[in-house]
Amino acid sequence: MLDGHVDQLAAPDTIYDLPASAFVAGFIGQQNFFDGTARQNGSVVEGDGWTIRSSNSSPDAVDGRPALAAIRPEAVQLHEEQPQDPVNSVRGTLAGISHLGDVIQFVVLTAGGKEILCRLPRPRAPKLEVGGDVWCTWDEGLVHVFDAGQAAVVLADPAATGTEG
Repeated sequence: MLDGHVDQLAAPDTIYDLPASAFVAGFIGQQNFFDGTARQNGSVVEGDGWTIRSSNSSPDAVDGRPALAAIRPEAVQLHEEQPQDPVNSVRGTLAGISHLGDVIQFVVLTAGGKEILCRLPRPRAPKLEVGGDVWCTWDEGLVHVFDAGQAAVVLADPAATGTEG
């Protein structure tokens, strides 16, 4: 529920894999949200030096208007070498590594100060050093694009507002 109305009513797998709104995407599990401008009938979000493409339909994202691309941390892959295709790849510096048992979480900080979370099963996780340059990539089938109408809700920093969610 958001502001007194149900954003999505569906089976848990549907809500997690096919969220109906940016709020639902962020409420059920974590997301890496990228704010930019919608292009190509809402299948692309362009930002400052990056382009994110989605193969999922985005009926609420309108070309030329603000939009959000959402990628779950487990969908992000890390590479030390720059990918050939610049779409769905963002460069950053590895800022932190957390060992969470069977999963390793990587925190990548972009030049613009955006934090990207990546969670990989231990056997698939690359051996990287904090402070090194990395490239974050993901499959377009794992990206969801939304109108930026809920950006204030999903991009809010709980530490800055004094609340936690």
